[in-house]
Amino acid sequence: TNRIEIMGPTPNFPLPKVLFWLLLCASGAFLVVAWLPFYPAIGIAVILGLLTRNWFKRLKASWFKRTSNEDRAGTLAALQVVFGTLLLIVTPLFLVGAMIGAQVSGFVRDFQDGAPIGVSAWSPQYVTSKIDEAIGPVLKERFGSDFKTHDWFDSNRPQITANIQKGLSSLGAKIGYGALMLVVGFLTLFFFLRDGHKLREPIINLLPLPRERIDAIGNRVAS
Repeated sequence: TNRIEIMGPTPNFPLPKVLFWLLLCASGAFLVVAWLPFYPAIGIAVILGLLTRNWFKRLKASWFKRTSNEDRAGTLAALQVVFGTLLLIVTPLFLVGAMIGAQVSGFVRDFQDGAPIGVSAWSPQYVTSKIDEAIGPVLKERFGSDFKTHDWFDSNRPQITANIQKGLSSLGAKIGYGALMLVVGFLTLFFFLRDGHKLREPIINLLPLPRERIDAIGNRVAS
């Protein structure tokens, strides 16, 4: 008893604090892994935000003169920049898609016009005969082969069908992923423009550099 009194009470193990930090680290790791596929979209949004920063500032100043409300002016200016940037990106893609579509439509029309009367232009027999007409003489001359597309297609039909279905599924998944990245990127751009100035001071306080050096780096990045 005397020995225990001399040593004093045994300190309690800080279990709640340890559990809190473990839970915090696990949550942080989960967020990093969960957001990993979105980092390219977020990075592009940050770059677009830096490129359109001056545009945003001018629009925000213009809206502030009309509304006398800084938050509302920031929201309206950010929306204007996001839709303008989206228009600048989507318009060229739409024009390229329209040009490709016109070329494909012309090819399909010429292909259909070349089909004999009463024969479907998309029947396997007609398609394979046109392919054989195009590559048959070349294969015969170069390799001495009597390759027939129709025979090869019949012997590999299950594998071809499976590959087509797999390709269509992959294409659909890529289109969906691209649309999701587009939404995440432009949402990030909107909040980066509208609320980015609120992150400035916390980031400066976290960085182990003098404030003058941080300002110089920030100005250099923006330039």
